Amino acid sequence: MVNSARTLNPYRLFLKVLFIIAVCEFLVMVLLSSLDITEGVFEFLADSLMLSVLSAPFLYYWVVIVVSRRIQSEARLNQEALERELVNKALTEKIALKQYSEDIVKSVPSSIIVVSKEQAVLSANPSSGRVLNREVVLGRQISEFLPVAGFKEAVREVFETGKAAEGLTLELRDGETTKYLQANIAIIQSTEAGSETRALIVIDDITRRIEDERTIFTMAYYDAMTGLPNRLLLMDRVSQALANARRSGELVSVLFLDLDRFKFVNDTLGHESGDELLKIVAERLRKCLRITDTVARPLNSGDEDYPAVENTVARLGGDEFIVLLTGLSKDVNVINVANRILGCFDSPVNIKGHELFITTSIGISMFPFDGDSAEELLKKADMSMYWAKEEGRNNCKMYNSTLDSRKKDWLRLEYKLHKALELDEFILYYQPQVNTVTGEITGFECLIRWQDPETELIPPGRFIPIAEESGLIIPITAWVLKNACAQANAWRLKGYADVRFSVNISMRQFKEKDFVATLTNILNETGLPPGCLEIELTESVIMTDVEHTLKILQDLKKLGIRLSIDDFGTGFSSLSYLKSMPIDVIKIDRSFIRDIPSDEDDIAITTAIINMAHSLEIEVIAEGVETFEQFELLRKLGCDNVQGYLFMKPASAQEAEAFVERWKPSAIMTFLAGCKTG
Repeated sequence: MVNSARTLNPYRLFLKVLFIIAVCEFLVMVLLSSLDITEGVFEFLADSLMLSVLSAPFLYYWVVIVVSRRIQSEARLNQEALERELVNKALTEKIALKQYSEDIVKSVPSSIIVVSKEQAVLSANPSSGRVLNREVVLGRQISEFLPVAGFKEAVREVFETGKAAEGLTLELRDGETTKYLQANIAIIQSTEAGSETRALIVIDDITRRIEDERTIFTMAYYDAMTGLPNRLLLMDRVSQALANARRSGELVSVLFLDLDRFKFVNDTLGHESGDELLKIVAERLRKCLRITDTVARPLNSGDEDYPAVENTVARLGGDEFIVLLTGLSKDVNVINVANRILGCFDSPVNIKGHELFITTSIGISMFPFDGDSAEELLKKADMSMYWAKEEGRNNCKMYNSTLDSRKKDWLRLEYKLHKALELDEFILYYQPQVNTVTGEITGFECLIRWQDPETELIPPGRFIPIAEESGLIIPITAWVLKNACAQANAWRLKGYADVRFSVNISMRQFKEKDFVATLTNILNETGLPPGCLEIELTESVIMTDVEHTLKILQDLKKLGIRLSIDDFGTGFSSLSYLKSMPIDVIKIDRSFIRDIPSDEDDIAITTAIINMAHSLEIEVIAEGVETFEQFELLRKLGCDNVQGYLFMKPASAQEAEAFVERWKPSAIMTFLAGCKTG
């Protein structure tokens, strides 16, 4: 509008018009003077022209002034209308924006609350009631709706300092339920002069997130089956306990527990029963520690660099557990703690109607004496645990430096065991089995020995566990079967046709899918009739995967091979399974024979086994018979055959053959009488 007013300036326009008229008048006068007209006419035309010229600018100026004022008036009215339109539009947009903001506040899932400096609620969105589990009433104190320790003080501090408080985690309890909230508090910056200071509180429900985080933490650091800390969390706790002990001078102990014969229970009763047993063991270990001990609990808060680590029970996996004892004084007796743990297993465990007696072997290592790291302490406690197992299980052993040499011996024997197969360093020994009535030799048990060129004869107790762990037991068992069958056939061809030869088969060999085929090939290669071979299996082998075992036993019986249960009475045989299996012989374990006839309990057990076997038409052999009194009692109880040092220790094939040659069945009583008097 301003530019338009400048363009139509009447004064400038008037001057321009006046200049143009003057020029035009001059041109007209020049033109008229060149025409041939009379002087009177010329003067008349000149005066008329002058009058027109002089009056036209003033008339034009008046017209321009009127038009200009009219245009400026209209422009001013248009400007005012436009300004009113813009003001109305801005006001409308402000109202819409305010309504939009209110709609957003109402629709967000977070609780949005405005409070005064006195912490009275000025406004609250609809989500506040849902988030806080209660209706928020305006004018009431915010602490009435958020009765959480420290929150009221946090709001006051924000008002006093003006500094926002972010990420406050609040634990809101409502009866048995607990909600976890996250609050952010900030001062509302108002542009209005003299307005009251207010604070905005935004609260989110983070219960699901907290629960998810705890679930993830539990999955990462705790054993799913027992709820105990797993290896990862255990190693962290041991490391922190060692850091504390280095500063305080206290002791730390690691107890490594491994359940005895757990695999047998697991294989016999099934994995579900095994899992149930592990849960029971975990609970017993929890209760076993003193009341002040805490099990499977997060670390305490405290010194940021050295958080307190409490005594812990953890599960490494399988049937292995760890007990971590921290903050021990130098006069503490860790053996007492270990013995208390052993005592927790005295009472039987009932699983699916089966009453089981479970024991454990414990290895112990100590900081700072046995190691300076979590890995080293765990390793040495593990070594001590295996020593406890070697010493008969159900006991505890402290680590000592000799175990390092024992471990090295183990590795050295394993290496040499591989070479022994290649160099044919194994030999077979034989021990006769004698009929208690006729005195005849009914069979021989074939027993492996290792003739190490560098040492003396190595008994199976030293190398069989290594062979089983390394997998060498399979080729070693195959070697025993082949050589036993070859020797048995050689004796058969010499006239010992009625003598059976028994070979003990390991579980790993028995479970090989081609075991029956392998045995068939050996019999064909050696020429031994199947009826001359007897396969000995322990109760643990018999009761593992019963359906599969029964099929293999039936296949062996179809071949004509005899089957016996070795070390009967030491496992968990089920009579219902026993009667369905094609068993020919039961061998009573030497632990029941050793103390008869003085131990009445052993006599009762032996009698029961003999009677039970005979009722199932199963033959009975007693192992470990060493005295005439044991033989005489067994004969009276009806035991069919006996085996033991009373007749002959395990001996080479040549010695066994010589024994057969000089043995006279009819003179057995005279022989035994001589043993008694001798």
